[in-house]
Amino acid sequence: MNRRLVTCLSILSVAAASAAADVPLRIVTFNTYQGIDNSSADRAASGNLLTSLDLDGPGPNTSLMPDVVCLQETTSLADLEDFRDDFLPGYQALKGPTTDGFYSNGFFVRGDLDILKFDEFGTPGPRPVLRLILNVPAAPEFLVVYNAHFKAGQTGGDPDTRRAEANAIANRVSVDREFGIDVDGNGSKEFFPTYYFFVGDLNQDDFEDDVIDTLLEGGSNGLPTGLNDVRVETLYGAQFPTFLGNTFSTRYSLSRRYDYILASDEIFAYFNTNGDEVVDQDELNAAGFAYISGDDGGLQASGDIDATTVASDHAPVVVDCSIPSIPGDLDGDGDVDLADLAALLANYGTTGGAGPGDGDLDGDGDVDLSDLAALLANYGIEP
Repeated sequence: MNRRLVTCLSILSVAAASAAADVPLRIVTFNTYQGIDNSSADRAASGNLLTSLDLDGPGPNTSLMPDVVCLQETTSLADLEDFRDDFLPGYQALKGPTTDGFYSNGFFVRGDLDILKFDEFGTPGPRPVLRLILNVPAAPEFLVVYNAHFKAGQTGGDPDTRRAEANAIANRVSVDREFGIDVDGNGSKEFFPTYYFFVGDLNQDDFEDDVIDTLLEGGSNGLPTGLNDVRVETLYGAQFPTFLGNTFSTRYSLSRRYDYILASDEIFAYFNTNGDEVVDQDELNAAGFAYISGDDGGLQASGDIDATTVASDHAPVVVDCSIPSIPGDLDGDGDVDLADLAALLANYGTTGGAGPGDGDLDGDGDVDLSDLAALLANYGIEP
């Protein structure tokens, strides 16, 4: 099986082409290393990196301005909320349970992203995995994000625990995929995810162990996970070592990698534009994938080049995503209904200069029969 990493969520509608404006999303993985508790140095460095505020003076905001942050090693919910209020105002702060006397996983989510379900499930490891289901405005389907933090260590049964964690998660993801998720709590599994990420600190520091393979190829239940990964420029000695520069892939060494992003088949199918089932460097760069590093002089951290090494023992991974809106959803409310039809009919007959919000769904500048047909083909669609 090819090992592929998808770094851009690009959900394409199969119903009709649309010229509607895409919905941009930026997803960040961040092992906080206690970096967003209330200790001043780590907290400030994390804020310089993750904030949506313009902290670096005149000019463009060079902080990450994330939409979804997947956190590991969080402290208390109160600390998360304090950090949120100072650096990510208006965001939603979520924290999973602490079951090992250590730390737990969590999320920051942009305020206008509707959280449909937030739950957790246990594995043989020390920390529950979080599952987040989001309704992204104007997207054609819900987005699912799984957030994990595997057992650390190389002694005793640590590697065996990671393998057991991977198996449990592979089983869960595949069951969600094959048999559905009860999103609204009515006892019926009505949602079958096709667009999903598995994100986390897997404490997997080489490419030879079978932890990642289990997540890609499936667990003991024999069902496919639909997850894909590729190992690329982010590690010293990986496929593109000359592109590394001064990348802080971990606090301690360039030769190790702990954070991974795996993504579903459907995401990969649209990301791999030439269909060769190999993510090449051009495709990777076009997707906006980045390991935050010293290469940019701190430009992704409000000018603070030390933000990743002070605030975390892992380099954050940034995924820029572009989700096209539903064809025919002129008002961007996530469905195609009478309001959208009325808006198109109000502009029907326009020649030249029409935009997506006017009802020009095929991008030719007119609002005509082809646009009406495209909208009607999707009438009644909702996420």
